[in-house]
Amino acid sequence: MYFGSVSPGVVGAGGPWPPFRAEGVAPPRPVVPGKLKSGCGATTPSAVSDYAEVAFLVTLLLYMIYSQWVGLDSRYPIGGALILLVVAAVADAAGATPVANTLAIYTFYLLAGGVVLLLVDHIREGRRGHAEEEPPSEEGPLADPSDARPDTGSAPSTPR
Repeated sequence: MYFGSVSPGVVGAGGPWPPFRAEGVAPPRPVVPGKLKSGCGATTPSAVSDYAEVAFLVTLLLYMIYSQWVGLDSRYPIGGALILLVVAAVADAAGATPVANTLAIYTFYLLAGGVVLLLVDHIREGRRGHAEEEPPSEEGPLADPSDARPDTGSAPSTPR
């Protein structure tokens, strides 16, 4: 990589090469390992460390287990994700883009956890529904006991 002074024999359109030397702009600095977030080829600075993301995922997993054990509403993580999405939008509007990106990732994790909890609840309700089904009545599958007329003991009257 060439960051030194301009080579005497290299000239571009209207001036020496590289152009950042001719315009007075500092050359780009080389990438320093450890300053950028690693993983999936990401090259943007992270607002928080990778350990914070792992801690968030572990906390979410523990909450999911606890909420199924206690019977909390499965939509709570989705509501939290919507609130976090609004906070991420405000952070992005304030100019804190790395923080907004991190909050958006956490929002995705909350939405995914909420969908998993809803799926588990749906499967549990399906199993309970099959276990609690009553056998069909003798009058037929469409017979409803509330449709039966009360027995008054008298013969039905005929309209005239």
